[in-house]
This record gives sequence, C-alpha cells and structure tokens, in this order.
Amino acid sequence: MPAPNLILLIEDSEDDVFFFRRALGQAKLNNPVQVVPDAAQASKYLEGLDPFADRAQFPLPKIIFLDLHLPSKDGFEFMKWLADKPQYRTVHLVVISGIGRLEEVNRAYQMGANSFVTKPIKAEDLQNLARGFSAYWA
Repeated sequence: MPAPNLILLIEDSEDDVFFFRRALGQAKLNNPVQVVPDAAQASKYLEGLDPFADRAQFPLPKIIFLDLHLPSKDGFEFMKWLADKPQYRTVHLVVISGIGRLEEVNRAYQMGANSFVTKPIKAEDLQNLARGFSAYWA
C-alpha cells in the first residue's frame, strides 16, 4: 500500500502548526506534513530550489494548506503565483484563515481554492476533507 500523500502546510504560527498536527492525529490521518513559514519558502519548495532540491526528502505535495495571513506576501499573493503554474493545478488547495469573512472565502474560491477552513482547524474539518476529496489524501 503506498504512503499517504504529502501535505504542504504554509503557516507562520508555530502554535497553529502544532494544532494542525494534533488535529491530523486526532482525525487518524497519517499524511506526512512539510511546513514552510511563508509564501517565498513555499514557492522554493514547489520549484525544488534550495534548500528543497532533494525530491526524496521534499516530495511534491498533493494537498496544500495555505494560511491567508502570512508575513511579507499574503496567501492571496501566493495563490496568484500558483495560478500561473499549470503544473500545480492537480494539487488540492485548502485555504485557512482565523477569520471566516465571506469576502475572503469568496475571493479564495475565485482565485482557485478547492476548500476553505477556519482556524483553529479541528479533527472533524480534516476528516470531512479526507472523505470529500479522498483521492488527494490516499
């Protein structure tokens, strides 16, 4: 049986990374997680640039969890960059935000998000995503 698909978590808060990993465990999902703190590192990761050049150690993700509120470039700027890269169109993009304002949700979907969840992410949120989009999680 192949290993579960990799999740790339783009999140600058160590607390939120902790809670994400905890929710993943509570949801009994054993997907590996790579964490980068900002959009610039996420771009380097996806492009396979240093320090992420070794694809054995840093495989391409099938799922990206993107915090909208990041230092330097925000999540929307990263989404714009991602939209210009057709090779990543098969990646499931989950936008996360501490504020579920309707305008942010709508804008995220218009820019290519596949799913949207609010912080703190709960085990039920992840279970629902894994059930609804099982091909990305398996």
